Amino acid sequence: MNKDKNTFSFSHLAEIQYYNATKSCLTIRDALKYDNRLKNFLITDQPKPQIDLGNPLALKMYNQILAKMLFGLTFDIPPGRLIPTICVRKTFLEFVFNNVPQIKTVLEIGAGASGIISLICAKKYGCFVSASEADPISLQWLQKNIQANALQNQIKIINSSGKLIKGLRLGRNHFDLVITNPPYYTSKDTHYLEKKRGFLGSHVELVSGPSPTSFLKMLYNELLESLQFHAFATMLPKKEWVEDFLQYVTEKNVPVERVIGIIKAGTRRRYAIIIKNLT
Repeated sequence: MNKDKNTFSFSHLAEIQYYNATKSCLTIRDALKYDNRLKNFLITDQPKPQIDLGNPLALKMYNQILAKMLFGLTFDIPPGRLIPTICVRKTFLEFVFNNVPQIKTVLEIGAGASGIISLICAKKYGCFVSASEADPISLQWLQKNIQANALQNQIKIINSSGKLIKGLRLGRNHFDLVITNPPYYTSKDTHYLEKKRGFLGSHVELVSGPSPTSFLKMLYNELLESLQFHAFATMLPKKEWVEDFLQYVTEKNVPVERVIGIIKAGTRRRYAIIIKNLT
């Protein structure tokens, strides 16, 4: 195997950390005890309660209950927008904050309508967050969610108007953490973009560009050129996409430390990535 310093391979990693989002979260039985309205979406209650995971209304209510139970947070989103998986985002942030000490300032790229990552960073971890978003509808709901949780003094909304980093009025040139839950579908993935069931999501939330890692590569390049940051964190669902993105990072020839976590959520996996800037 080629171990040239300009070639990335998972074999170069000293350790991969493993997390189970399902075990570290709350069950549907727990959620039912908190809010009995969830029973309207049950498909069975024996031997344990299950909801219709294809029903967007059920998924939205379940995750709203989890946000309230786990963090004391409320959120809402407009019809058709991406429903955040609270357990996965909770576990992702635990991975990040376990591996990056003393995070006080956070820049989230693409906060979405729910803004849940920014909300958790502010509420649970006490961070000051700049939350960027380009979509006008998502910006409206993001504002509502910040106000509903009385976090206006900790979260600043940045209307990115389609920009990534360059040209944004951030008010500072250094962040302890830059974080994004990126889009990774291409415009060819029409079967995902036309979904009527499941976690949904609009075109602006889901489409990366010509390749699954296009968005991340453009973002990372602009970070290196325009901003000082201690750590960058993101997630991807496929190992080959992680390898493609980290190969791009390697080719930049910037001293970094990579930390990889695998988050299991039911039958799905998410690869969590931290890139620590060593310059």
